[in-house]
Amino acid sequence: MADETCWDLICREAMRVSEELEKQVIDEDAVDEGFLVPVKNIWIVNKLRMEIDALKAVLEEKEKALVEKDKAVAEEREANIEKDRIIAEFERRYGEE
Repeated sequence: MADETCWDLICREAMRVSEELEKQVIDEDAVDEGFLVPVKNIWIVNKLRMEIDALKAVLEEKEKALVEKDKAVAEEREANIEKDRIIAEFERRYGEE
């Protein structure tokens, strides 16, 4: 009888922990409640979270590189505009002579 009571307590605790874990996953991953299927292996969830974090880091690096490239293109465009202005001014001044 004592073994049965102990087993019952362990089962209730496992269900409580499982429900808390599901709530945590819902909160952290911003999914709709009821969307999740019971998670049997927490390692899979953690692995997927790490993959998401790694992909987010890659995306951030690519976004930074794109911003730098856009900045370089804008600077080059400004330099070309200034060069064209100087050439036009030179031709205006010395082209009349």
